[in-house]
Amino acid sequence: MLGFLVAASVAKAGPVIAYENAAVAANQGSLSGSAELSLGLSFYVNQPITISYLGAFDSGNANNLNGLDGSSGVTVQIFQNSTPTTGTPFSPSVKFTSASPVVSISGDAGDAFLPISPTTLPVGEYTVVAFNDNDYNCNSPSPNQYSTENRGGGAISFAGTGLYLATAAIEFPTTADAGPENRYDAGTFVFSVVPDGGLTAFLLGGAFLGLGVFRRKYSNCR
Repeated sequence: MLGFLVAASVAKAGPVIAYENAAVAANQGSLSGSAELSLGLSFYVNQPITISYLGAFDSGNANNLNGLDGSSGVTVQIFQNSTPTTGTPFSPSVKFTSASPVVSISGDAGDAFLPISPTTLPVGEYTVVAFNDNDYNCNSPSPNQYSTENRGGGAISFAGTGLYLATAAIEFPTTADAGPENRYDAGTFVFSVVPDGGLTAFLLGGAFLGLGVFRRKYSNCR
């Protein structure tokens, strides 16, 4: 019976692109404004996930990944929310420019990706933040028809209305914007579901512990 439980528990979903953005003319015309901005999209982790890539919206416009100033680029990082308007850095950060060795993922023409050291997010609330200098971001009212939210079979869910902050470097954005949850084509990430959130290891550990106790008892009977 234990063998069946362990085998069933290793089923795995992924990799999944959380916010999948389309590279079409309709979502290339909106700049972040006249200031440098951190733009945030919030999500809940319902069961542990591992992040393998961070992504930035890449419309294909020459200014996009460099920023309007041609050099600041786009920096992306995941923050863990302390409250709806405060958070602390959780993942490594990556910086995108037109010279970055970005990865394209099949089926996602509107985002560029860079790998990070695999980072596991426990259950909780997080925000993926993209900092840029006038990067195109499709600041879209509801619904954002050029962005698809992928939940990984319910491993994550999406929340909030978008967050922004005028700042000179990447920070957790503290000002709530209007909806929807995917208000911006900005930061994104690739994740895989941690198999059963560690249940397999727990079951295996319990099985080996039980086997050890059995062996000790058997040995004592001899």
